[in-house]
Amino acid sequence: MTDAALDRLDADEDGFFLVIEAAGTDTWGHANDAASVMRAAAEYENAMQVALDYAASNPGTLVVTVADHETGGMRLDPDGDRTPAAFRPYEAPYVEMFYEAMEAVADLGFSLSPRSVIRAVRDTIFDLTGGLVRLERDEILSILDASSVEEAVLELGSLLNARGGVEYTTTGHTGADVSLHAFGPGADLLEGSVDNTEVGQWLAAAMGLSFPEEQVADGALLANGMIPAMGDSWADSLM
Repeated sequence: MTDAALDRLDADEDGFFLVIEAAGTDTWGHANDAASVMRAAAEYENAMQVALDYAASNPGTLVVTVADHETGGMRLDPDGDRTPAAFRPYEAPYVEMFYEAMEAVADLGFSLSPRSVIRAVRDTIFDLTGGLVRLERDEILSILDASSVEEAVLELGSLLNARGGVEYTTTGHTGADVSLHAFGPGADLLEGSVDNTEVGQWLAAAMGLSFPEEQVADGALLANGMIPAMGDSWADSLM
């Protein structure tokens, strides 16, 4: 999709501004689904590689990648085989695994019994994790004893995340610093810790745009002379 977008936009002689969003990292972060977060991150990495390849062939191109916040408070605690690599065989998001397990239970019909329920859940999760995770009886009961579907999915997720040495602290956003990376003209002008409000000013300057004076009066980038005055063609000044 990124390749197709760049191919179409490349025909515009006035240049272009393309936004590529990896929404899955936030969606699955809220769900504390580490395996799906990592799949979404891998997809985003592939998209960024396409953008970087384009920029390498078009020297006037600036590529920026940044997040607006961290989600979930992910913490890595690898131990032996318990590393995120364990998530590679997982075939579905945790919420889908849960619903498929419940469908397997519903399909038991007249064969329904405590033992058959345990077996149905265990076999379903085993299959959907590529034969990697065989939940224990007590673990399955902790899922079934949850007070709501949401809590049940989170409990399943916690058990699966533990196999990869991952823990979460919240289902919401956090104030943790996020990474900012840039490639192209002016990429070296933002270094170290940068306030999020400065990123917009930086990008605006790159496109020769300007903000009302009252909005940039206290702008650190302008005040420190890190970028030219708004209205100048920043990219042209660096070429």
